[in-house]
Amino acid sequence: MPSHKATGTDGIDARIFNAAAPAISTPLSRLINHCIDTSSFPSIWKLAKVTPLYKGQGKKDDMNNYRPISVLPLFSKVFQKHINQALYSYLKESKLLYSLQSGFRKSHSTE
Repeated sequence: MPSHKATGTDGIDARIFNAAAPAISTPLSRLINHCIDTSSFPSIWKLAKVTPLYKGQGKKDDMNNYRPISVLPLFSKVFQKHINQALYSYLKESKLLYSLQSGFRKSHSTE
């Protein structure tokens, strides 16, 4: 995980997570596998820290010139990344992706 990202509602810093990764990887993988097996996702991982971010144009006192940034807990990001990689690998290996599909795929630019 990138260490410069903001912390979510869990307050876990990515630097601490990366340093602890060897010790927590086995329990975390068990937890992720349990979530997949039971088709569940912990409610606490769904809570986001929402921060308004100024768009850089217009008056700063006008709330229409801000956009919300949602920062999820670190474990939900790890879970999401795992599911994304597993699903993408399966679709790619099974040749289920349309050959002209370019959105959200590496090295498949529309340019």
